Amino acid sequence: MERQNLIRRGRDDGSRRHRYFLDDNAGLRTVVASAAANHRLAATALRGAEVFGAQTTAGARLALAGRFLERLGDDLIRSGPIRPRQASHGLPSRRC
Repeated sequence: MERQNLIRRGRDDGSRRHRYFLDDNAGLRTVVASAAANHRLAATALRGAEVFGAQTTAGARLALAGRFLERLGDDLIRSGPIRPRQASHGLPSRRC
């Protein structure tokens, strides 16, 4: 989760102990990461459809899945960014 920038790690003052914090924009970054993952899966499925051929059962199913995943990713992106202040209602970052 830290590599995907969904949480950040920090230390308490005077302590060696690490704390994890959930940023206010974590929800938005999650949606963006999900859309990107859907696009990668869609591209893989569409490449598989080309390999098998559109006339085969496997190729047709992969093409259908690829188009579905493309639309799903596009819909996530088109749904519009949530403004951080609206998403968090002005609350500070939360500890995990």
